[in-house]
Amino acid sequence: MAEARVNLNESDEELRRAFREYEDGVAYENARRTAVFSAVFMLLASSLDWVILPQHGVNFLLIRAICAVLVGVIFFLLGRNREASHIKVLAQGITLLPLISICVMIAMTEGGNSDYYAGLNLILVGLSLLLRWSFWNTLGMILSTFICYTAAVYFSSTIPDFKKLFGNCFFLAVTSVFVLAGSYFYERLRFSEFCLRMQVEKSRELLESQNRQLSELDEAKTRFFANISHELRTPLTIMLGITERLRSVISRQTSSEPIVNEMTLMLEQNGLRLLKLIDDLLDLVRFDTGHADINRQPTLIGAHIEGLLRSLRHLAEQDRVALLWECRSDNDSISLDRDKFDKILLNLVINAIKFTPSSGTIEVKVVVEDGRLKMTVEDTGVGIPPEVLPRIFERFWQVDTSSTRKFQGAGIG
Repeated sequence: MAEARVNLNESDEELRRAFREYEDGVAYENARRTAVFSAVFMLLASSLDWVILPQHGVNFLLIRAICAVLVGVIFFLLGRNREASHIKVLAQGITLLPLISICVMIAMTEGGNSDYYAGLNLILVGLSLLLRWSFWNTLGMILSTFICYTAAVYFSSTIPDFKKLFGNCFFLAVTSVFVLAGSYFYERLRFSEFCLRMQVEKSRELLESQNRQLSELDEAKTRFFANISHELRTPLTIMLGITERLRSVISRQTSSEPIVNEMTLMLEQNGLRLLKLIDDLLDLVRFDTGHADINRQPTLIGAHIEGLLRSLRHLAEQDRVALLWECRSDNDSISLDRDKFDKILLNLVINAIKFTPSSGTIEVKVVVEDGRLKMTVEDTGVGIPPEVLPRIFERFWQVDTSSTRKFQGAGIG
């Protein structure tokens, strides 16, 4: 399976269109939130008027109240219509209303000498963050701010002091540059984050698609194993039946050569091995599909293990390996699935015989404690390196997977 890679080109127009649509969706909640902030702080700033310019307190309170009411109307209209174009127009009003209100206050006081110009800085910084202005929106609002401030100074009855006016304009210009630069880089950062989210989403979709394909392949593999195992089992069973009858006929003929009887016996034994391998594949399919039924039966564990291990003793003796066993619970009965238990025990012991050198020893110890069966198989063979022990239950995995390994096997049992 190829590695999942998703590359998004930030210059892609479609991607930028998707980003603008995403920003339009965020703009709705931001605009309503900003309208609340604007209305509240316009009214709270009235306390500043009464402290600094108490003679204008009533007039400024009226201006601020009108501004707050109009911003409230915008808040109401935003709740009625969520179209992107509608939101953009109303969001401009959220900025322009406080801007015009402050410029009116500047014109009514000292014009270019008024300290109220600082309110314009607050509007540029605060609302640019809350409304997430784009670069061009920010530039437009900065131009609107300078136009309104110029009009306030022009229509004021007070002739401004040049030094004072220059200082006000300087700080307003510096704030504008910072806000413009901040809007530019903040917009780029938001776009980069949007691209990353899109990349993660597309990678997730791709991985889900690949996971579905893998699941389908795994199901197809399972069906294949089931079908091919059944197809192989049927003719093999017939062949084994014929082989058994052939051995029976040959054994009754006294004139038959010993080599013929030996070859038919070998044919039958290898056929049974192949049949066992097919049965293992079928069991594997049943486990994968969750249809491996457990057939528990009360079993005298001592007698059962005694019979199994006695049948394997001749295999150990052929390899000159001592097979010993000890069952401390001879008379205990335990409920177990005999077929599956036999398969586990036979796999363990046969593997121990296979990997134990001549003159070696295999010890099988069995004990029943608190209704649970504990079985230990120890041998003097090559053993398994500690670093690969966590992998011993992986399907088809073997310690030595090279083509020249000494001991062969499928890695199923």
